[in-house]
Amino acid sequence: MAKNNNNYQEKWNEILSQHVPSNLSLAKEISELLDVSLDSAYRRLRNDTEYTLTEAAKIANHFNLPLEALNNELHSVVSFKTNQLSNNVESYKHYLENMLFNVKRLNQFESAHIYFGAEDIPVYYHYSQENLMRFKITYWLKSLMMVKDFQNKNYGDIEISEEILSLAREIFVSFSKLNSTEIWTTETVKSTIKQIQFYWDAGFFNSIDDANAVADDLTACIQHIQKQAEAAYMFSINGTMVNADSYQKLESLRSAYEEDAKVAGDRQLIFLGQLLLVGLIISLLMVFLFLFRKDIYADNRQISLILLVITGMLLTLSWTIRIKAPSVYYIPFCIVPIIIRILFDTRLAKNIHLLVVLIAGFFVPNSFEFAFLQITAGM
Repeated sequence: MAKNNNNYQEKWNEILSQHVPSNLSLAKEISELLDVSLDSAYRRLRNDTEYTLTEAAKIANHFNLPLEALNNELHSVVSFKTNQLSNNVESYKHYLENMLFNVKRLNQFESAHIYFGAEDIPVYYHYSQENLMRFKITYWLKSLMMVKDFQNKNYGDIEISEEILSLAREIFVSFSKLNSTEIWTTETVKSTIKQIQFYWDAGFFNSIDDANAVADDLTACIQHIQKQAEAAYMFSINGTMVNADSYQKLESLRSAYEEDAKVAGDRQLIFLGQLLLVGLIISLLMVFLFLFRKDIYADNRQISLILLVITGMLLTLSWTIRIKAPSVYYIPFCIVPIIIRILFDTRLAKNIHLLVVLIAGFFVPNSFEFAFLQITAGM
């Protein structure tokens, strides 16, 4: 195919560039996928070399893009993939793995958004509460997929592998990072309620406590979803995983907390107070050396070396705070006692480490946590 007639390939490359996450190198992805050199991948992207039918199919499957988009505008093409479930646990595990893959892939896009017509509670929420998750997985395996090994067992007697449970939990955590628009009706919750009622009527619960635990988790799940709707952003049950918008809100709260943690007042008086405290700590070090290590106290070169190590670590801390590094814990304060121990002795190493940590505590947010962790690590 001549280059000027390569309209389909140009269109295909344009579609790829628009629908591949920005953090991925398209050329590198194609190179690894087609097992060709990076130069060969670039030639295909420049339309100098045409794709074979096999290569185009591989790319379409890898990026979940329909080849039909070549003949239609992409926004008018709706492509579906189904997971064929059979009556065994491995099939359900494969279903969860595919779901997790798709959700993680969506998270790679900056503006990913899910639109969900919820005739039942979206499956991701089933995995937000432990008892509800186990019940829904049991219902699928026992009553829908008719897994043979589960037919003569009640809920609570069925052992669900930790691998499946971990997949389900990870699906919910990944889903919690996405923006979504869910269209619910008055019938949305009834499906799960009827399933719980059916298991109770059929005697598939071993006790009323098991049934109540599932019902309580369903209530907690609905309340959590309601809070999400009111807040207009998604978060996990314990609030630890959030999407980009809520992450920014938490970052603002963190910044405000760190600002509040700083000493307020006249900057000159604060500096003077810190100078006095630092001077007191250095004086204590000199007193220690005078009383217990007169040989070091009398040697200006050794004193200079000790002060150089202390000053170096504190200047590194000051620079880290100035450039607003993600964490002051990147600084290896524990190297101080190692250096002093090699050059001098253990007792002096411990004292100087305490001195450095105490001085650094004046300048870091949450100084108690910082001092506790650094002193413990230095021991």
